[in-house]
Amino acid sequence: MDDIMDSLRPRHWLHASRLIASHPATGRSLDLSCPLPPDWPPTA
Repeated sequence: MDDIMDSLRPRHWLHASRLIASHPATGRSLDLSCPLPPDWPPTA
């Protein structure tokens, strides 16, 4: 397992490519997105 984890560093694990939330102070909607890296496999 350590070999697998070492091969993935220093890349961070991406939990979501898009987040939508309300700003805590203003209540306005925030829509944040980030494209997946090009070497990641496509999802179904």
